[in-house]
Amino acid sequence: MTTTTDYGTWCNHGDSYNVSVEATILDAINGGDSEWQKRMETSGALDRIASDYRDAIDNALPEGVHLVGNDFIGPFYPDDYTWDGELDISEIIEGIDLFAIIQRHDVDNDSAPLAVGDKVSVSPDSLPEGWSSTGEVEDVTNETVVVLLDDGHRQEVPDSEVTRALRDA
Repeated sequence: MTTTTDYGTWCNHGDSYNVSVEATILDAINGGDSEWQKRMETSGALDRIASDYRDAIDNALPEGVHLVGNDFIGPFYPDDYTWDGELDISEIIEGIDLFAIIQRHDVDNDSAPLAVGDKVSVSPDSLPEGWSSTGEVEDVTNETVVVLLDDGHRQEVPDSEVTRALRDA
């Protein structure tokens, strides 16, 4: 078993002005319209952005080094290092495009792919009569989307029959 140690916090390596990944994301969208910010929050987009950003950071870090909460943890002994030379966590983070991740989950980006948690409308033609036509995406495959409808029904429909819910909903 590898002995680990703390390599520092998000403030040390990621963003000296914010204590967490989530606070950095909020700062990044802070210049946007307040209604848009509210839609980003209520749609779950901010949670998906944070999850994707954290995954991107973890995937970019060398094997054995991880972002755990707001701390970077990795091997204590040099014999356990999986990298050569000095480890520059800040440089690794700078190589990740947070704004591309935000764009991918932007509630106003109609071309963004549907994701789990998106609020959507389903064509009534794809549903049994009397079922709700709005709900939340539970799963996305290459050609279909599984939606948990607001009335509790679950339905798999072709992705062409699903659109994001109205922005002011």
